[in-house]
Amino acid sequence: MARKGKSVEELIRELLARRNPHGYYVIPVKLDGVNEVASGVEGVVVEEIGDIALVMVRSRREAERIARQALAKGLLALEGEDVEEAEEKLSGEF
Repeated sequence: MARKGKSVEELIRELLARRNPHGYYVIPVKLDGVNEVASGVEGVVVEEIGDIALVMVRSRREAERIARQALAKGLLALEGEDVEEAEEKLSGEF
């Protein structure tokens, strides 16, 4: 049986594969949910661009937590079948 799409782990690994030139991991989040996923995180930087917020953190652990939470709540500002499938898998986890 062929596997359809990317797993949650693959999506997060791809998203966090690189840092920006200033050393931050960047997670694109829908603007209306940025407070929900970034609250309680020390050293978070949020840059608003239109209806998207770029949540930036230096800690990989915090970046992964934010990405998982945003994905589970449907707040990750990425599109595609892989993202939708991962959202379904993680819904209810947070």
